Amino acid sequence: TGYSWNLFLSNNDEFSELDRTSHQVFLRVGQVLAERTRWGVEGSGSDTTYDEGERNDFQSVSVGPFLEWQVTEAINVGLRGGWSWTLFD
Repeated sequence: TGYSWNLFLSNNDEFSELDRTSHQVFLRVGQVLAERTRWGVEGSGSDTTYDEGERNDFQSVSVGPFLEWQVTEAINVGLRGGWSWTLFD
């Protein structure tokens, strides 16, 4: 599981309509198939709110399966797929 909070503040008034706050959460449940391979399901959700009314606030949700293989200590190969929904205000 995880949580992320992002605050975007422009240092230029010309781009102040991009100032926003985002909250993201994710969850991953998996099972080991072999010593270096695992699979499972993961999901995420986010909520983004703009400070000014020029852009639309939005929420998004995604869910789908994943497969990971630890090839070497430094190389990890992953395959992800699934569905994603975005809802704009």
